[in-house]
Amino acid sequence: MLLAVAAMMLGAACTPKPEASLANATSAYGRRDYAKAAEQAALAAQTSDGLARAKARYLEGLALLQLGRFDAAADSLRLATDAADRRLAADARVSLGTAEIRRGNYELAAEAYKRAAVVLEGDDARRAHSIAARCFDHAGLTRAAEEERVLAGEPRVLVAAPPRETVREQDRPLPKPPAVAARPAEPAPPAVEPAKPSSSTSRIVNGIEIEPIHFSIQAGAFKERASAEQVARTLREKDAAKKLGAPRIVEKERNGSTLFVVQIGDFPNRAVAGKAVLTLGIGTYTVERYLE
Repeated sequence: MLLAVAAMMLGAACTPKPEASLANATSAYGRRDYAKAAEQAALAAQTSDGLARAKARYLEGLALLQLGRFDAAADSLRLATDAADRRLAADARVSLGTAEIRRGNYELAAEAYKRAAVVLEGDDARRAHSIAARCFDHAGLTRAAEEERVLAGEPRVLVAAPPRETVREQDRPLPKPPAVAARPAEPAPPAVEPAKPSSSTSRIVNGIEIEPIHFSIQAGAFKERASAEQVARTLREKDAAKKLGAPRIVEKERNGSTLFVVQIGDFPNRAVAGKAVLTLGIGTYTVERYLE
């Protein structure tokens, strides 16, 4: 009996905590060790529940996408779309849309982008509607495509997609437009030189330049610039904040008025930014998209 109890205690002691597994997954993803990130994120998901599990499934799905394991990525990301955090659920649906495009399931991809657009705002929402429209087109669902096109602010008349479009969101490759057969009497079109990335961080997918979105730690948004400057000064004095770079104040228009947003740091994804927030201690810090 004592041996059995001892074995149980030893097993419990050897089981890593969900927080540690998720931190290890985040670190591995930052190092581009996607296999390790997927493994640790899966472990964190198995030993946690609620929002923590959804975050782990989301990170696992991102890592599997990078590994080209699209079926497994779709399964993990689909589990993350039920997150209580609406923004996390929307991000998971965007990445799920990417996985479904890679699997050739254009109708499922369209539905994922369509549902994500309900939560997203501004240009991100319009872009999600636009991608959903193209996916519906590819699936042959013209009426659904027209509805998404209207929500994206695009003309209802079906037009050819432009040769290049910048999409400032990681994991949002656009599907190839359906091939159109050339008329027999017309000569073949001249060869087009493949597009090249315009920056070191962007990449070309299906002829589309995709610029990865970055995240930052936000310390507040204020109607008065003086208040924003005071918070920025406080950040400059914190030892932990000094490692993240100088805080910046960015003007943002909202509902016809100007807000002065204080942000610090530049991170490749939400998970890495969330880990950095913990180093700043207690405060009204949130992880938001990097503003320029």
